[in-house]
Amino acid sequence: MRVLYQAIFLKFIFIFHIDNLFSIEMYKRQKCCIIPKRGKMASTKDFFKQKHEWSKLKDEILEKYLEPYLEKIKTLESEIAIIDCFAGKGCFDDKTDGSPLIILRKIANSNAKHLARAYFIEEKYGTDLSKNVAHHVGKYSIYKENYQSNIDSIKKICKNKNVFLYIDPYGIKPLDFNYFIEFKDSGYNTIELLLNFNTFGFLREGCRLLRKSSLPEDETDDLLYEEDDINTIDNMNNIANGNYWQEMIKTHYDQNKKFIDIEMDFSKEYENELKKLFRFVINIPIKNKITNIPKYRIFYGTNSIAGLFLMVDQMNRTWKNILHITSKGQGELFSEKTESSISHSLQVFFPIDFKSELHTLLSKNNSINMRDFYIGIIQKTGITYSSSEYRKIIKDLEKEKIIKINRKNKTTETGKESTAFDFEKQDIFIEGAN
Repeated sequence: MRVLYQAIFLKFIFIFHIDNLFSIEMYKRQKCCIIPKRGKMASTKDFFKQKHEWSKLKDEILEKYLEPYLEKIKTLESEIAIIDCFAGKGCFDDKTDGSPLIILRKIANSNAKHLARAYFIEEKYGTDLSKNVAHHVGKYSIYKENYQSNIDSIKKICKNKNVFLYIDPYGIKPLDFNYFIEFKDSGYNTIELLLNFNTFGFLREGCRLLRKSSLPEDETDDLLYEEDDINTIDNMNNIANGNYWQEMIKTHYDQNKKFIDIEMDFSKEYENELKKLFRFVINIPIKNKITNIPKYRIFYGTNSIAGLFLMVDQMNRTWKNILHITSKGQGELFSEKTESSISHSLQVFFPIDFKSELHTLLSKNNSINMRDFYIGIIQKTGITYSSSEYRKIIKDLEKEKIIKINRKNKTTETGKESTAFDFEKQDIFIEGAN
């Protein structure tokens, strides 16, 4: 009987112990919902051990864009400055290239190499960066201070140059919008911005600062947040260039609006702020799964129509390539697994019907300049379609006699009827068939 009592007692102790462990774990999770978890997310020390899948995607977008960008921009015959504002080590510990080595390789292999130079800003890993890029002699300059301390230096670099500004920060605190405003007055020839913004991290930090009772679940535990708790609402306003984000968070709590919708609202409003500085802005959500809140968003700003189409085509091609890989089970960036889901995946992010949009515009206008129409639709659909897909849709609508294409040059040089869609070389108008 004593043995039986001992067994029951030990079982009780075991259950009590397990129950307490479970309670402690639940407490930790609840606590993490109130204060953003520090530790793994809060440090950059493990960041360069190996390249994450989402890092591969953003670097692929950078790499695939730089090649045609350099080819196009060299025709202006003036200096090109590619500025990497958070350069890091230059490469990862698993020997995969980081953005600095990608940039230097693209410059070295370009016909614009006599015009282009890279500028790397990195305080924490400046020494490692110097070692990792040393074999690219004379192609770069390194500033071993942080981004915030180098705003004046960046402005001097920009003067009278064609500037490509790449901003991929650790966390969100350095992203003061006023810096972007300063760059606008730097006297550049042309400027393009490629910005990786952890919008979820921004809103999560906003929840903490506004002292709400809970925070959205963190589905992005491999992203970096702030390295300390020193942040203010004023600083958040400076990052967003306004206090609109506060009302969005309030709506999430007071009206139970889904956080995924709050993130979308915020990214759209932030895009509008960037449009005060750039003629054209598109933003691309990078997600782990179609239903998840984005890991971060890539914002691209340009004043060039050619740059806009170039980036859309490159991003569209890159995403389709990644989705192809994922559909074969070789990646984890997206949950869609079938070939037919690729175009649908893109449309989930930009839910707009191309044909319906065209019909709406034609009902308001007798004739639409094709260039202006492309620009307008890209602003709404982002990278859902490539330029070639736009042309195919337009051609199909023309064949179906739903629209008419009116070209300034009715015939080719050989006297044949023109079927060209190159609106950069001539004025082309879309008209309703009826």
